[in-house]
Amino acid sequence: MTRSHNTKSPATLLRSLYIWHRYIGLAVALFVIVLAVTGLLLNHTDEIGLDSIQVSSPALLDWYGIHAPADVRAFNTGALTIAELNGQLYVNNVHRPNIEGTLIGAVVFNELVIAATENQLVLLTPAGELVERMDSSTGIPSGIQAIGIGNDGFPVIRTRQGDYLGDAGLMKWTGMPAVNARWAMPATLDKTARQSLDNAWRGNGLPLERVLDLHSGRILGHWGVYLMDAAAILFLLLSISGVWLWIRRRTSARSHQRKIKRRGPHNTG
Repeated sequence: MTRSHNTKSPATLLRSLYIWHRYIGLAVALFVIVLAVTGLLLNHTDEIGLDSIQVSSPALLDWYGIHAPADVRAFNTGALTIAELNGQLYVNNVHRPNIEGTLIGAVVFNELVIAATENQLVLLTPAGELVERMDSSTGIPSGIQAIGIGNDGFPVIRTRQGDYLGDAGLMKWTGMPAVNARWAMPATLDKTARQSLDNAWRGNGLPLERVLDLHSGRILGHWGVYLMDAAAILFLLLSISGVWLWIRRRTSARSHQRKIKRRGPHNTG
């Protein structure tokens, strides 16, 4: 009986499997590198401090849908521009993580800048360095609605309970009827200043640890997860074909050795 032309010999099938094994290995090589590198980084997140390193790439931030809030409240004191985005305060576009709250206003007094939030006063140097934070524990009335400088040159704050006039050391606040004062007024940021502020906010919005979503493919959305699933299937095929080829080669080698032994030392020709 003549063997059908469509039937491939074992040697041909083995050679085809070697070729496909090689191609699959090349296809998944990049995935192996990505998974290995990102896996190592994820295993040492705390030691490396990946959660504290912020990504500022505009393209990457856009990809993650991180956009600066549309509403910004800013006050210009001459030396400093103090702005608030979503409760986060920025002094000359530098984020101050130790200062939070709704920004009410900012004034200059005794060579210091006083920024007011709803429940605290923040004292800053003209260079923007934090001097002190004062709240109800130091006698500051809560529920601040406005801050200004009175006609006598001392700071005034307006609260839900009324106006309070501060002393030279900002330690004593005296309740008074409505006080005439130059109240701090919000400033309008020009396009360049707003862009710088937006960049500062966006740069604070994405820890580097999240970029390691690359490990799971989620950086590409749902399709990225499917892509990594496909890579996992290729890993399995690569492993199965590799094990099968190893077993096939080892079996073939043992069979060849047994044939040589049967022939004996004088029948090897």
